[in-house]
Amino acid sequence: MVLPVVVLVVIPIFLGISYVAPFDPPGEIEEPSIPENSGASFLYVLLMGIWVIFLLRIIILMKKGSYKITQRY
Repeated sequence: MVLPVVVLVVIPIFLGISYVAPFDPPGEIEEPSIPENSGASFLYVLLMGIWVIFLLRIIILMKKGSYKITQRY
C-alpha cells in the first residue's frame, strides 16, 4: 500500500527535476538545436498518465473504504 503513495510523490518530483530547467543557461554557450519531435513530451505524457491512474485508484479505493493507511514502525 505504500507503493502508490510513493509513486504519487516521486513522479511529480522526477518530472519537475527532469522536464523543467532550474535556471536559464548562459548566453555564451550555443548548443545544437533539439529536434521538435524528441520524445520528451511523450515520456512526460506517459508518466503523468501513470500518475493520474494511481491517483484515481487511490481516490476510488478511499471512497469504497477499502484503502487504509496504516503506520508501521
